Amino acid sequence: MNIGTITKLFGAGENECSIILLWTNVFALVSPTLWSAFFMWFVARQVWNSYKGSRFNHI
Repeated sequence: MNIGTITKLFGAGENECSIILLWTNVFALVSPTLWSAFFMWFVARQVWNSYKGSRFNHI
């Protein structure tokens, strides 16, 4: 059963439901940004480490 249906039927927990949905939406907005930044940093670090000992080292 949906949490929105429960709050409508019983008339309780509306504030708690809205706070949960607020933080869920905030997390859903922030987490892809943080994950993308971490992933790009990780890939750039791997590429940099692979070129450190390569033939381009003298440039």
